[in-house]
Amino acid sequence: MDKFFDFDKTLEVMQYAFVRDALLAAAILGLLAGVLGPLIVSRNMAFSVHGTSELAVTGGA
Repeated sequence: MDKFFDFDKTLEVMQYAFVRDALLAAAILGLLAGVLGPLIVSRNMAFSVHGTSELAVTGGA
């Protein structure tokens, strides 16, 4: 392993549309989670949000 990070491989992978879409979705979800997380905790709604997320996964399956 002569390189810690290979920029050529990264640029090669970034040519695919689904990779760019996935990175964009991850960035948007990260920003939303960063904004909504403290709001949910400050309102003591963590249990209800946890239950809602589990129901959403069940409904999606």
